[in-house]
Amino acid sequence: MLQVTNIEKNYGKQMLFDGVSFTINPRERVGLVGRNGHGKSTLFRMILGEERQDCGTITVPSGYTIGHLSQHIHFTEDTILKEACLALPTNDDYLDETYKAEAILHGLGFTNDDFDRSPSSLSGGYQVRLNLAKVLVSEPNLLLLDEPTNYLDIISVRWLTQFLRAWRNELIIITHDRDFMDGVTTHTMIIHRCMMRKIAGGTQKLYDQLLVEEEIHEKTRQNDDKKRKEVEQFINRFRAQATKASAVQSRIKALARQEKLEKLDEIRTLDFSFRSAPFTAKWLLNTEDLSFSFPDGGQKLINELRVAVGKKDRIAVIGKNGKG
Repeated sequence: MLQVTNIEKNYGKQMLFDGVSFTINPRERVGLVGRNGHGKSTLFRMILGEERQDCGTITVPSGYTIGHLSQHIHFTEDTILKEACLALPTNDDYLDETYKAEAILHGLGFTNDDFDRSPSSLSGGYQVRLNLAKVLVSEPNLLLLDEPTNYLDIISVRWLTQFLRAWRNELIIITHDRDFMDGVTTHTMIIHRCMMRKIAGGTQKLYDQLLVEEEIHEKTRQNDDKKRKEVEQFINRFRAQATKASAVQSRIKALARQEKLEKLDEIRTLDFSFRSAPFTAKWLLNTEDLSFSFPDGGQKLINELRVAVGKKDRIAVIGKNGKG
């Protein structure tokens, strides 16, 4: 269990967190959302101890392990399988659990033939996959994943979704893929207006709740302002009348006691649209017998492809990475 209590964090004049507190309870899988630049990755770094909060505490129980998907690429073993097995937790029974590493590598798109390859021979994307495999193999108490679906093809994303759904420990995940997040998490937590809000359920439920609460806040603020002005008008009108002195003083004290709701700062959003010239033809693209391979004489990636793209077609191109 991870407990964060009353943390604050500023970068110069920019405040990220203002008295933020939350708890990650046993077996919770939490999706962390918030606008870019509002502190999601900073929170991960503070949990990992890579960065210090200005005040407040982050409490990690003794023996509680935290694993994270590192963007730093550093391999020490001569084969992919050996590198993945480095992360296997030690066990008292001295059992060979290489099969766990093999299963995770398979899920992330590696083949048996890949197992004996050198990690340094991998492309950048597959090196990130190997890092992801290592952190999954390590089975930490708390798993921190920042954009884990980067460099994954659709097949590996589906496998990772099922794997994380079955995760028996705690998880905090950052991803722009909302469907993926909602598919693996039990709770959603948002960084909003320098505070943290966590609920059971998916992202849409949380955003809907915030929208309703802020609408209620604004309506309440407007009603309070209207009543305040009416009271101020009464005070100004009857302040000089001795017969109204008691009523005036009563209203002055009531105004002093009344907490004034502040208008919420407007959160700027990006709004844009695409404009295109009219297109009158029926077909945008038509290929016949299209083939392609790299000049080094390697595997032919495309062989006699025939495809037509029509007006208003919306086409998804899927396949394993490296297949063209």
